[in-house]
Amino acid sequence: MRKHLLMFDAEVSRTKQRLEYFAEQSDLELAAVFIEEIQTYPAAFERFLQAVIQDDVKVVLLPSLLHFAVLGSPNHIKEFFEAATGAKVLSALDVVTYRAGEAVS
Repeated sequence: MRKHLLMFDAEVSRTKQRLEYFAEQSDLELAAVFIEEIQTYPAAFERFLQAVIQDDVKVVLLPSLLHFAVLGSPNHIKEFFEAATGAKVLSALDVVTYRAGEAVS
């Protein structure tokens, strides 16, 4: 996930919860969450890319494709990432709406 300038810790926590919820509902294992900090960009992306390649990860989950936007066109970066790693990129925002404490219909 890419942290933005006005993002508070509570929003980071809610986003992690949303990713955990999506992974659980999709029968996926959420092994790690990489958070791109503004002041260290693109360090987390580089660690994320290397971890996916090294661990032969098959599926990666983003809160939304906009989290790739800092690197360029989100769809272009998604295509590059999938080609470079062989992993499928899923966007939790596009697939499920989640609110803590609410059932999804």
